[in-house]
Amino acid sequence: MKALGPWRVELADANAFVETHHRHHDPVLNHRFSIGVGDDRLRGVAICGRPRAAAINQRGVLEVLRVATDGTRNACSWLYGAAARVAGTMGFYAGSRGRIETFTTRGGSRRWRHAWTRWRRQCDGRRPSRLRWL
Repeated sequence: MKALGPWRVELADANAFVETHHRHHDPVLNHRFSIGVGDDRLRGVAICGRPRAAAINQRGVLEVLRVATDGTRNACSWLYGAAARVAGTMGFYAGSRGRIETFTTRGGSRRWRHAWTRWRRQCDGRRPSRLRWL
């Protein structure tokens, strides 16, 4: 198997991949960007956009809306790391309120977090599955 590398992915293609490889999410209607990872074929996608919660700063925060892979080793970690690097390039860390975050389901696998150590679990009692980039 070749090393994983970046793939340019349009939203329609990313939604199709999520529909095929993810178990419980509807398609995303709009986004800021989508990225993919693969070797000789597409192995995973990440869709990043504006936060869904109205109380969150819509301009300074980027939310990773969907991540789906075919189970390839390290693909999730690669996607979250790439999303964070792209967000930094786009200026999401420039201000004091700039950040990138995502949400996970309670039953979902959290193995990817061990490989990408700059993501931190924050629990305030109300949102136990909230993750933020440090």
